Amino acid sequence: MVERIRYYLERLYPYLISGFVLIIVHMWHIDFTDNTDLKEVLNGIVTLDSIILGFLGAIMPVILSMKNESKFVKYVFQKDKQHLFVKYLKITVLTGIVNAVISLSMHLRGNMSDNIRKVVYYSWIFTTLLFVILTYRCMSHMITLVFKTDEENEDGLEKKRSTRVPKEREEDLKKHFK
Repeated sequence: MVERIRYYLERLYPYLISGFVLIIVHMWHIDFTDNTDLKEVLNGIVTLDSIILGFLGAIMPVILSMKNESKFVKYVFQKDKQHLFVKYLKITVLTGIVNAVISLSMHLRGNMSDNIRKVVYYSWIFTTLLFVILTYRCMSHMITLVFKTDEENEDGLEKKRSTRVPKEREEDLKKHFK
């Protein structure tokens, strides 16, 4: 039960945080659409999206090549039955692209009706926050994959193995100490 809750929290926390901040922005009527510096912010967001997406595209071959060389990376990919790592990468890339498109469309906010402008603005706030949080989640998993050495993993496994008594020996010990 705890594992299932942890699984759903891991998958949903970026959306929950982004949604919570969006609700606060909406309730407090925070609106930057008339700010004169918004153009620079939008250009910066598009640049940030591009850099992160480029980095994700560049690091993927490294991680895939480690799949054949590192016991730990191979182990992680074998145990990832639900393909979470691939799902995390796909949704991060998709959100980055959507955020870049929305950021570019925000440049045309002067030509939009008030209702459309609000929808685009709130979508931009949500996708910007979501992309940053998804990027953090994705990068933290990548950093673990890249920097975790096989020796560290084997040491951890050895410690676990050394404290576990084999079942055959456990039966013998139970009989002996009755």
